[in-house]
Amino acid sequence: MKDNFKLEMTTVWSFPKRGNWATHSGMYRGNWSPYVPRNLILKFTQVSKNRLKEDFNIDLSNLKIDEIFKSSKKEKSEKKFDFVVKTEQKYYLIETNFYTTQGSKLNETARSYKELALEFKDLDNIDFVWITDGEGWQTTKKNLQETFNILDNIYNINDMENGILTKLFK
Repeated sequence: MKDNFKLEMTTVWSFPKRGNWATHSGMYRGNWSPYVPRNLILKFTQVSKNRLKEDFNIDLSNLKIDEIFKSSKKEKSEKKFDFVVKTEQKYYLIETNFYTTQGSKLNETARSYKELALEFKDLDNIDFVWITDGEGWQTTKKNLQETFNILDNIYNINDMENGILTKLFK
C-alpha cells in the first residue's frame, strides 16, 4: 500500500482520507483518522533545535547544545530531543534511555546531560527532563549522582509509575 501521508503544518487539521487499516473504519462518527496520532507523534518526537524554532518558536541558538553532543566522529547531525511537552507555563524537552549494561556510554550521557542542565538553568519557560533507568547504572552511580545534583528533573521508571509526569506537567 502506498502511503501518501503528509505531516500537517498548521493548527487546523483536515483528514479527508480516513485511512485503510484493518482495525479502522471511517463510517462511525468520532472514529478519528489514524493520521491524527501519527501527526502528533511526529510533531512532538525527535525534535531538533531547528524544529523547536520553526514549530514552537523556541530559540536555543545561544545555547551550546550542538557542542555538548558533538560526537568523536564529527557527525553533522543536530541534537534531537526525544519528546517535547507544552503546558500553559512552559515547554519540557525530554530525553529517555534505558541501560542494561555498563560502559562508557553511560558516563558520556551523564556528562552531556549535566552540561545540558547547566545550559537550561536560567531559562524560565523551558525545562530539560531526563528519564533513565536500567542495571547499567549500578556500576556508574557516581556520574549519575553528579548529574542528579544539578538536574532538577531526572526520573526513573518507578517515578513514572508513580505519576511524576502528571505532577510535573500541572
